[in-house]
Formats: sequence, structure tokens, C-alpha cells
Amino acid sequence: MSMNLVLLEDEDIAMRKLRSMITELDRTATILAELSSVEEAMTWFQENMGRVKIDMIVSDIQLSDGLSFEVFEAFALAVPIVFTTAYNEYAVQAFSVHGLDYLLKPIRNDDLKRAFEKYHQNKLLYSGDALREVQRLLGEMHHARTTAHTAAPSSFGMPTFLASSGNRIIPLSAEKIAYFFMKNQLVWAMYDHKQEYALDETLEEIEARLPPQSFFRANRQYIIHCKAILSADAYYGSRLLVHLQPSAQEAVIISREKVSVFKAWLRGE
Repeated sequence: MSMNLVLLEDEDIAMRKLRSMITELDRTATILAELSSVEEAMTWFQENMGRVKIDMIVSDIQLSDGLSFEVFEAFALAVPIVFTTAYNEYAVQAFSVHGLDYLLKPIRNDDLKRAFEKYHQNKLLYSGDALREVQRLLGEMHHARTTAHTAAPSSFGMPTFLASSGNRIIPLSAEKIAYFFMKNQLVWAMYDHKQEYALDETLEEIEARLPPQSFFRANRQYIIHCKAILSADAYYGSRLLVHLQPSAQEAVIISREKVSVFKAWLRGE
């Protein structure tokens, strides 16, 4: 089955090379558009979203009039994106907007081939159905838990954690903690959407004290509060990338083995 691609690249030579490499890798591929600027891309997606099926986007990060992130953050695209760039400073941000792969220029045939293989290996995950299911579950979860919290604010039995600042001891209610995370071999709490506090407990000790209906152990580095979850995107390897508010310093990834458990948690099971 043919792949439909959109290319974003502001250098003519690089665009021609990219087009040639894609045709060589997959002769059934159809390039729907070749866009060279943020403004042009904004216009194209505004006019074509919902009218055409896009399977993959290959995009340079730095375009002639800005960063391509502006485009992808402006549109709710459940489409995998292969980012290309001469710099490596945008890797984390790239994966926060459906990044399938991150290729440093000059792009090699083997690198692009690997990206295509990732797409085909995870094609069902990127079909949009998995993404829509997660978004639906997130909506239901927020509605149900907001209602429950309004009706019975003490029903969650939220514990309090103690942080130190100089000679002061600061009590932190778990209700106001967006997530717990590891940094520099210490455990921190993101409190009240703005302040980080170091805690004298391990993540395992913290997890044991938290109400499981409100907090989820995403991975070895993060325990996340349901209220801090903005969305979850498909991520290569049949995993999920979770977006938090406030934003986490590192990508918060749900492993393939835990995706079903995470979905069950979202459903309140």
C-alpha cells in the first residue's frame, strides 16, 4: 500500500536529495507536498487537514522563517514525524510532537531506511485508533476524577511529604504534586505547578504511600499524578509518550509492557 508523505525542507538541494532517497526506498511512496517555510506549511495544513490522508511527515526543524515545531503544535496531527536537522539540541522537543525518529544532517540512506522500518513496524499504532483511544480515556478519567474530587475532596486519602529548604521543613500535600521524578540521583516533587522540592524518600517508598487511583508509576524515573496528564502520544516501539503539565525535563515514556496497565488505570480499573 502506498505511503503518503509531506516534506518540509527549506534548502532546494536537500529537498531534491530527500525526494530521491524516499523514491529509492519506497517506489510506491506519494509525496503530497513539498513545503519550505513555516508560513507555507501552516497554509497547506489549514487547507488540507481532513481532506487527505498523511502517513508520515519528514521535516527539517529549522525552516527559513522559524522552527517547524510551530506547525505541529498548531495542528492536532496524529501523524509520525521524522525530524531532520544539522543540530542535536532539539531531540527532546522533537519527540514531544509525534517524533518517530531524529536524523542528523547530512542524512544517510541507512538512517532514513531505519526510520521507514520503524514506521512499518508500528503502523497500527500510528493508525490514529490507538491515539484516539488514549485521548478518549484521558478525557473520561479527568471528568470522573474531577467529579469525584468535587463531591468528596478527602476520599483520596492524600498523604503529605516533607521537603527541606535550609532550616525549614515544608509539608507538601500529594494533591498538589504533579509528579515525582529522579534528578541527579535525588527524588524530587514538582509542587503546585511551579516549584521543585527534593525529598528524603525513594520512589519505591513514595509509591507505596500514594493512592493508586490517582498516581501511576510511569517508569523508573517518574510517578505521575492523573491531574498532570495533558495527553499521550504513540511512540515508536509500541510505547506511549506522556505529556505533563508542567512539562517534564525528560521524555516520560510508558513501556510497551505497561501500556495496557496504563490504559486500565485511565479507565479506573
